[in-house]
Amino acid sequence: MRGRQVHIDTNGFVYVAVKHPELYEACRKVLEGLVNEEYAGYGSHLALFELFGSLSKISAEAAYEAATAYLDLPLHILHIGRDTLVLARDVARLSRTTYDAVHAASRPGTASR
Repeated sequence: MRGRQVHIDTNGFVYVAVKHPELYEACRKVLEGLVNEEYAGYGSHLALFELFGSLSKISAEAAYEAATAYLDLPLHILHIGRDTLVLARDVARLSRTTYDAVHAASRPGTASR
């Protein structure tokens, strides 16, 4: 992934936080590459809220720790505005996805760091 732009999905953080037996190591390596700035990582506040919500079902403390760690990462945060929602609507109609439609519609031209 060196030199590429990568959207970091919520699931990768969750799999690392809960030490998923099959996916932990691969997801940890992706996050390690992000920390080492081997590629440009993109995320959003939606991913942050999904992360907190998923982990708070297990532990409020784990959710807090993971969410603050997310904020410490060298991520470009994608803005989710009206243009993103228009595209997300179209993605959702075609793919019948929910939150992932918003992730898919988010674009690097709307990022801040």
